[in-house]
Amino acid sequence: MNWCKEVGDWFRDNIEKPLAKFFQDLYKSCEDASHWLEDVTTKIEQQCNRQECNWWCLCCNKWFCWLITLILKVIRWIVDIVCKIIVTIIVWIIWILVQIVKWVVLTVVCLLTSLCSFLFLIAGIALIAVLLCLVALVAPAFAPLAAPILPIALTVTVVAFVLARLLCEAGRCRLLGVIAWALKWSITLGTVLTIVALSPLSALVVVVMGGSLAALMVMMERMGCRVPNMIGVP
Repeated sequence: MNWCKEVGDWFRDNIEKPLAKFFQDLYKSCEDASHWLEDVTTKIEQQCNRQECNWWCLCCNKWFCWLITLILKVIRWIVDIVCKIIVTIIVWIIWILVQIVKWVVLTVVCLLTSLCSFLFLIAGIALIAVLLCLVALVAPAFAPLAAPILPIALTVTVVAFVLARLLCEAGRCRLLGVIAWALKWSITLGTVLTIVALSPLSALVVVVMGGSLAALMVMMERMGCRVPNMIGVP
């Protein structure tokens, strides 16, 4: 599972999308308040227009009505501008905080995912070294070289598998996939080493590894695990 992508998708679906809907509702609230004030202003203007003007006092009977209409228009303008400014500030603050949290979480998760892939690769390469050392140990020409390398490679293999298991919570399929990948490479490289060393015992070790790989692949298929390709990372 690609946790980096999974976490990014979760943030988008469960945080960013609901927040976008919430922001739209905030802007709509500003628009609703503006429309309500507009309706009130329109009604007052209609009432003012229905009143007859007293020309003897220069329409003094409408002055108060016009004043209320003017005040409502100013209030509507202020509400429209101030509301949108406040909402925009709130939106930017929340959105920046969310993006900071998302960046931090994704950085940690993606680094951990990369670390897990690196640990599995190290475990697979170290296991290849262990298996090739077993092939070389029974070949007189390469035995002196393989003897000191074997314990180091075995230690690295165990440590890498343990760390991958603890830090990455790797399942059986992933661990078995690394072993199968290492066996494929070991059989190929072991065959070359056997031909160079002309060692029948080395050939026997390679045959045993081939049988182990075949049995492992059958077991993985029964478990529903994917058998990794030789070309690529485990």
